[in-house]
Amino acid sequence: MIDGPVFRTLFQHYPRRQVVLTVSPVALEATFTGGDVVVANTESKALLRAVAGRLCREFPNVHYFPSYEYALYGDVF
Repeated sequence: MIDGPVFRTLFQHYPRRQVVLTVSPVALEATFTGGDVVVANTESKALLRAVAGRLCREFPNVHYFPSYEYALYGDVF
């Protein structure tokens, strides 16, 4: 389980507050891992998206806006 202490604290004080998460559609330009930047970008987006999805499932007041997916599958620029 992803521990969401920030969200737990927020919703404890503001139970009706709504939170929107997104993953930036802007690609990484460099990586300090020594690996390929395309691979590093894909991994970072996947990790962020997975965590956002998990938080949305765990907290009913957390929502996801698919900016990354819109940019990936459509011409938004």
